[in-house]
Amino acid sequence: MTVLRPLVSIVSCTLLCAFSQWATAAPPWMNMVPQGGKQPASDVKADYTLTKQNGPWLIVAATFRGYDAKPGTQLADAKHKQSSQEARQQAQELVIELRKKYKLAAFTHNRVDDYSERQSGNGIDRYGRPKRMKFLNDDDSLITEVAVLVGDYSAVEDPDCQAALKQIKVMHPDALDVDHGKGSCLITLGVQAAAFGKNDIRHERAPMAKAFVSRNPLLPPETAQNRGVDKMVADMNREVEFSLLKCRGKYTVQVATFTGEVIIDQNKIQQVKSSESAGHSRLAEAAEKAHKVTATLREMGYEAYEFHDRSSSIVTVGGFESTGTPRTDGKIEINPVAFKIIELFKAKDPNARPGQTSLAPTGALQPARVANISMDLQPMMVEVPRRSISADYSTARD
Repeated sequence: MTVLRPLVSIVSCTLLCAFSQWATAAPPWMNMVPQGGKQPASDVKADYTLTKQNGPWLIVAATFRGYDAKPGTQLADAKHKQSSQEARQQAQELVIELRKKYKLAAFTHNRVDDYSERQSGNGIDRYGRPKRMKFLNDDDSLITEVAVLVGDYSAVEDPDCQAALKQIKVMHPDALDVDHGKGSCLITLGVQAAAFGKNDIRHERAPMAKAFVSRNPLLPPETAQNRGVDKMVADMNREVEFSLLKCRGKYTVQVATFTGEVIIDQNKIQQVKSSESAGHSRLAEAAEKAHKVTATLREMGYEAYEFHDRSSSIVTVGGFESTGTPRTDGKIEINPVAFKIIELFKAKDPNARPGQTSLAPTGALQPARVANISMDLQPMMVEVPRRSISADYSTARD
């Protein structure tokens, strides 16, 4: 069963909010709920170095290479090798163009390698000591590689990630126009020049055709594992118009939950989708209720989503990048927009006066209703589920 984890240790913020009946037209604050991306900054003087806050998945679009002499040495064949400063400058030019012209959030990530140092090899020498090896292309140089990454994607299968990857693979940015002396430090162009000659580079091939998706190298590997739904659940939500898997935020507010019997077999899931058996399945009934509530909320102007797994269906509202603001006591002051959603859809005491805190027992509370269907008594913030390749691998091994 896929579990959406409720976010604990969230305290009520001290906002004083007054609401009319939930069935009225969508209030103005709903316009504050994030919907879609935004234009990334593109300041030529800004530093767009990759951080741990980016990702966890990104597209490796290009890599630039530069050479520097080690202290006290001279760079061999220096006239044919470009410096690390040139590699960084060319990477920065590509980042700015991707941000400004193509509306893609791009970053740089640097790595310096010293190939002149001896490395431990396999086996031992005649004295019984580990073998010491050196790289073939040893010229006492420091090699700097600057990767250009595009990202802030929560999952490999994120539709935005896959769309951006396809775009990048066929892109011909001005920053990589070899005819005008651009992008000379790009590793791919260097390989092409070596294969065909510097005056016969195959221009017809896009310079970033080898782009691929990778996790943020600054994060530990476990951050990209076991965080998503498996393939079967992803397939159950694939054709849903307002699927929660399409929500761009990291968190959302769960306002309704509908349960049914647990189904594991894929063939039975397909039967549930068919009209012949839909009316006889509690899981199908749960899905129908969730869809009806989501459609109604969308008609009212709310950013509503539905999500279905093997045992239940849920409805959520909103998409948020964070749960709220950390306080000095270690707790979280909940996101004010999410707080308003929770207050709006939570069960109410019908006898309570406006602005009065209800002290009625749970059984006396009246749940909010949408499309004549009861919502959860207490909405809560949950993490938005994502499709995870690691979860697919885990399922295949089980």
